[in-house]
Amino acid sequence: MEVSVMTQLKEIVEKENINLDEYVTFVTDNQKVLAANVKYVKIKQRQDHLMGITFTINPKQLKEVNEFFDSLTSGERIYYNISQTGYIPVNYRGMLPISKNVTHNPEETFSITVMVDPAVTIPKDTYEEPVCDSCVFHYIK
Repeated sequence: MEVSVMTQLKEIVEKENINLDEYVTFVTDNQKVLAANVKYVKIKQRQDHLMGITFTINPKQLKEVNEFFDSLTSGERIYYNISQTGYIPVNYRGMLPISKNVTHNPEETFSITVMVDPAVTIPKDTYEEPVCDSCVFHYIK
C-alpha cells in the first residue's frame, strides 16, 4: 500500500505544485488518495469522539471530495495525515448534506462535512487489570 500511495502523492505534488506540509491527505485501504489544503479543512471532535471534517471549497474541489467520500461505505477504514505528521486511522461514518455558503465573494463556495470516528484498537496483551484504585497509571504496562 505505501509505495503506491507515495507514488500518487508524488504525482499530486508535481501536478498541482503543492507543499504537503500545507495539506491534509486522506488515503483509503484500496489506495485512493485525496489531498486538501489545510486552510479549507476544519476538524472538530465531539464528546462522543465522533469527528466532523468540514471542507469549505469551490465547485471543482467539491466534486473531487464528494467522489472520494461517496465511494466509501460506512465503517470503512481510511487514514488522514495533517501536514505530514503521520497517518491516523479512522472509520468513515458518512457525509452530511452539502450546503452552499452565502458570501459577498463572487466565487461560490460550498461546505461538506464528513463524519468519522477514531479507529483505536488496543491489543489485549497491552492491557493489565488494575492493581490499585487510585493509581492513574495502572493500565500502562
